[in-house]
Amino acid sequence: MASYKGSLPLIDPIVDMKISDESLVKAIGKKGKLEKSKQELEGHFEAENLKKEMTTYEQMLKYDKSMGVLKNQIQECNKMVLQDDLKCMKGVLRRLNFIDKQEIVQLKGRVACEISACDEIIVKKMMKKKFIKQNFLGN
Repeated sequence: MASYKGSLPLIDPIVDMKISDESLVKAIGKKGKLEKSKQELEGHFEAENLKKEMTTYEQMLKYDKSMGVLKNQIQECNKMVLQDDLKCMKGVLRRLNFIDKQEIVQLKGRVACEISACDEIIVKKMMKKKFIKQNFLGN
């Protein structure tokens, strides 16, 4: 053991043990290529570089989290503004008697909706015709 300086030498299965299986030769070749690429990559991941990358990644995660919080706050503010606008619109509809206190649409509101949804010229002609019939023709 003293001649080996504390560790035993590695035995090569192909040369020392004379194993000639093709799959073993391919596997050992792949192992050698992987070890070589591992050694090349170890230079890229030095301790200082890795620490720098980790701090950058942690900052990115922190910024993403704060961005999500800000997006939620913006959505909440938009909801509040829209709710205030909706309350004002309901108040206007109540004053015009388009809806009642339970917010049920009345006949006047339905007519106003139909007028604004269809061609105004046709509605004016229909109302004018009905007005003439009721007031002048007596029907």
